[in-house]
Amino acid sequence: MKAKTSKPALNKGLYYPPRNYWKADVRREGDYFVKDFSRHPFFARLYGLHCLKREAAVLKGLADVPGVPLFKEMTTPYTLKMKAVPGKPLDQCKEEIPDEHFLESLTSLFKKIHDKGVAHGDAHFRNILVYKNEPYLIDFSTAYVRGTLPVFDNYIFNCYKLLDLERLYKTEKNIYGTGNSPKMFFLYRIINGGEKMKSIPKKVGLLMAVLFLILFARPIAFSLVAGGLVVFMGEAIRVWSAGHLIRNNELTTSGPYAYMRDPFYLGRLFLLIGFCLMSWGYNWILLIIGLGVFFFDYMPRKHRKEMARLQEIFGEEYTNYSSYARSLLPRIRPYPNAQKRRWSRDLFWNENREQYLLLFVLVVTLVIFFRYFFT
Repeated sequence: MKAKTSKPALNKGLYYPPRNYWKADVRREGDYFVKDFSRHPFFARLYGLHCLKREAAVLKGLADVPGVPLFKEMTTPYTLKMKAVPGKPLDQCKEEIPDEHFLESLTSLFKKIHDKGVAHGDAHFRNILVYKNEPYLIDFSTAYVRGTLPVFDNYIFNCYKLLDLERLYKTEKNIYGTGNSPKMFFLYRIINGGEKMKSIPKKVGLLMAVLFLILFARPIAFSLVAGGLVVFMGEAIRVWSAGHLIRNNELTTSGPYAYMRDPFYLGRLFLLIGFCLMSWGYNWILLIIGLGVFFFDYMPRKHRKEMARLQEIFGEEYTNYSSYARSLLPRIRPYPNAQKRRWSRDLFWNENREQYLLLFVLVVTLVIFFRYFFT
């Protein structure tokens, strides 16, 4: 009778066992770790073959860099054996917070591998280990080695380096609450939705709405007068607000803010209604869509963010103010503790830069008048 052979214990003692078939099985063999794709489905094995060859080449090239696992051997095309490194993942070190020496050492470690022509590119907190306040980097299966591609090689390597520098920033931010994020490459900003990238769809949507407004404008005398008055009121409210609003440094309660919390948004609502009324024609469709977006998406989203932010900054002062001043519906009497401050051209022009929207409003108004007189 054939004796049963016991299977090696896979993933035993790991902080993060593999999440799916595209990740290697890992087992401990004495002082070594073995990454193994031999039991995976066919396509996962092919992928693993590529990753293990890449990682083996990287580890051989970084053999003299402390803080990186030492390559031992590839026992089969689908298994990679390397020296085990000590420590545990960075995000599991809540009780043992590394000091500034750790960050300096991690920065130095990244610089050393970059100087060797290697960029990790996937140095999340699970791949950064901490042992006695020293950093170790693991899992180089997706690293990029300079010279891999005949074209765009330098650009891709620099993108990978930026990913490493971004991880350094996030590490510093997570541990110490400080740091400056590097300027990331364009694709990263799109995928991660930086604030400027997040604004692109909104700007495109606004541009499409304005084009629809102008192309389908069929103004009549009544619509020009009635809509023009609403537009004037909306922009006047915004100009008044822009000369009083001081962002973050103090809670603004002067000018229109003495009567309502969100005069800027009220002005924007008036502009929406006014322009759709001015242009007449089929723009009632745009008005219905715009009002739906304004009341069911824009305002709820702004309220959640703005109220939480102002509450955190100003505390009880904002609580008292918000309990009196409504969002869009002004009070007849001003807030009892309202500031006494005059309208400021500097706030209007330099701080809030309302002049750009004012110019935009004037241009759109003139275009609608042009449509009335010359079409």
